[in-house]
Amino acid sequence: MCGIAGVSGNEKGLVMKMARALSHRGPDNEGFYTDSFFSLGHRRLSIIDLSEKGKQPMPNEDQSIWVDFNGEIYNFLELRKDLEQKGHSFYSNTDSEVLVHGYEEYGPKFVEQLEGMFAYAIYDTARKKVFLFRDHTGIKPLFYYWDQSLFGFASELGALMELPVPRTLNRASLSHYWELRFVPGPLTLFENMFKLPPAHWLEFDGKKVSLHAYWQAPYEHEKPLNEYVHALRMTLERSVSHSLISDVPIGIFLSGGLDSSILAGLMAQQGEVRTFSVGFEGSSHSEAAHAEHVATHIGSIHTELSVSMNALDALPKIVKHFGEPLADPTAIPTYFMAEQARKKVKVVLTGEGADEWFGGYEQVRLAQALEGFSKTPSAVRKGLVLGAKKMPAPVMKALFEYAPLLGEEGINRLDDFLHAQSNVEKYLALVGIFSEREKREAFGNSHANAKELFQPFFEKNNLVHGIVECEIAGALPDNLSAKVDRMTMAFGLEARVPYLNPSVINLAAAIPLQYKVHNGIEKFILRKTFSNLLPKAIVQRKKHRFFVPLHEWMQEALGDQAWNACNELVRECVMQKDFVEKMKRNYSKSPLYYARQLWCVLNFAEWKDLFDVNCAVK
Repeated sequence: MCGIAGVSGNEKGLVMKMARALSHRGPDNEGFYTDSFFSLGHRRLSIIDLSEKGKQPMPNEDQSIWVDFNGEIYNFLELRKDLEQKGHSFYSNTDSEVLVHGYEEYGPKFVEQLEGMFAYAIYDTARKKVFLFRDHTGIKPLFYYWDQSLFGFASELGALMELPVPRTLNRASLSHYWELRFVPGPLTLFENMFKLPPAHWLEFDGKKVSLHAYWQAPYEHEKPLNEYVHALRMTLERSVSHSLISDVPIGIFLSGGLDSSILAGLMAQQGEVRTFSVGFEGSSHSEAAHAEHVATHIGSIHTELSVSMNALDALPKIVKHFGEPLADPTAIPTYFMAEQARKKVKVVLTGEGADEWFGGYEQVRLAQALEGFSKTPSAVRKGLVLGAKKMPAPVMKALFEYAPLLGEEGINRLDDFLHAQSNVEKYLALVGIFSEREKREAFGNSHANAKELFQPFFEKNNLVHGIVECEIAGALPDNLSAKVDRMTMAFGLEARVPYLNPSVINLAAAIPLQYKVHNGIEKFILRKTFSNLLPKAIVQRKKHRFFVPLHEWMQEALGDQAWNACNELVRECVMQKDFVEKMKRNYSKSPLYYARQLWCVLNFAEWKDLFDVNCAVK
């Protein structure tokens, strides 16, 4: 994996600064190419062909075409064979060089043939054009800046901020952040800075920027379950095998859940496995024991890390790597697990994508369970909410594991769901951090509504299908994949995600939902397909989120820091004092609910101070 950067014009000094801001992504080497039209910079993490022949930016034979590449192309050997048969000559054993000759032969549409995770640039010096490409589901990041005069791109926002341009806060993006805990693409928190959408390529000709989609998931196809089971076994085995292509040691992040355990089991069939897991000191929510169970079953070399509250001291470093606030608390354990793993391996596999593509999240099950109630008379819905408020905590926990910790405000969200006027409002009632009402109470006028972003996914879908598409299009690239990429690359560790290989997601998209969530059992087809690979207790274990005891952290270590952040935003007229006082009064009744909101505030406050952003509302 690597870091890439570029800027219009002959700007070697500037592109060197941009690339060196990405040195953590590529600690092994650096390279540059500049001419009067464009400048490219590269930081290399050597994974395949460790020799100097793999240095980038990499040209074709006459140096008319250059590639600046971050990622891995898993089918590069097949593509190379095709290109050699067409007369192309290769001087390295890298997957990077395939991109140069592939563009020569097929133009920008060569991206449609790629299997892997990637974000790369092609500079065609003869045509004076630069092309940017991002993989199918947004595993690898790619940001760009365009203000009608200056164009630049980089693997991370921090590098893009080296451009001599204003850092103007995008108020609509900030409004989305409060609701979602991440900034949804193609937006960033800065004006004129964007995320290249997944499954898109961009063309820059010196005067304008144009975007082009190159892939969309296929529709469901009704076939017998056993056909899908056979196809899924073959396809995921092949994806894992491709993910193990490397000239350096490989491990896997093992949570003890179904997704990563399947990958670890498939890896073990091909040789020795190094597994890494994380737990939390003094918390009842740690899943380290389940990971150890799987590690023992497959015979892996296992490393377990225990995270204490002292780990919270790393928050400024984490925020810096994200470049904009991303308030997913699992970034903390991921960061430290990556640091530990990098001491022993240079590549890890992770289980991201399985929940989204195989029906693993509780919002899908909750939506299915509650959908019928939302169509009943108002009195029935009111009675359900009143009943929930009187329900004993053990009963609530049986229905939804974290319901007691969400408390009264969690039940109010249930009320929001039952009385929502549209499916997109129901979805946001399930996943939102600050509701639209709370955004107005906490931050004044709302500059944007997330309903506008997600409404298109419900226009031709029912509630459950719409939720699945929202998670794939939003949370997966802009929260989960972003978190894993930035936290692993902070230590020069490459993370590979076999569930997001194009061959796997094309198959997953075609599998009917009833095979994914069957009789209330999430990821049913994954369990059925790999039932003989893992211990029965792991295969049958109910889905558990990678839970961080955020409410405990807020109570014991972060409380003063979080409330101080709220007060700071009140002084700057970003946050409303009355809402902060309400949070303080009611915190004990809904500790996890308010802890998630405070974590959003704290991450934002860290970010604005770190990057010296003026957020005051005039």
